[in-house]
Amino acid sequence: MWFLFVILTFFSNGLASVCQKMHQTEFPGLFCGEFTVVSFGVCTALFLCLKIVRKEKPDTCGVGLWCALPAGMLMGLNNFLTLTLASKLDSAVLFPMLTIFSMIFSVSVSKLFFKDDFSKVQMLGIVFGVCSVLLIK
Repeated sequence: MWFLFVILTFFSNGLASVCQKMHQTEFPGLFCGEFTVVSFGVCTALFLCLKIVRKEKPDTCGVGLWCALPAGMLMGLNNFLTLTLASKLDSAVLFPMLTIFSMIFSVSVSKLFFKDDFSKVQMLGIVFGVCSVLLIK
C-alpha cells in the first residue's frame, strides 16, 4: 500500500508542476492568485465529497483542524510562490531548487518540532540527496 501512495504522490506532484509551468508559459506572471485559489477550491471540494461519501464523523476535538489549517496555508503559499517563480525562472533551475528547499525544510521541521535525531547514515543520505539534485544541471 505504501508503494501505491508513493507512486500516486510522484505522479500528482509531477502533474501539478507541469500544469503550473504550462499556465505560466501561457500567461506569464498573470493569474497566480486565481490559479491557486481555484486549485485549492477543487481539492477542498474533492476531499469534502470523499468525507461525505465515507460518512466520517467530524473531528469533535478539533485536533485535525489545528494541524490541517497551517499545513494547508503553507502549501498554498508554496504553490503560489512556485507559480509566481515559474514565469521568471527556467524549469531546470526552479524545480530542483524547490526540491532542495523542501528537503531542508522537512529535515528542519522534524528536528525542531518533533525532536527527531538522524543517524550519521541518514544525514549522509540527506546531504547526498541535496548534492545529487544540485548536480543534475
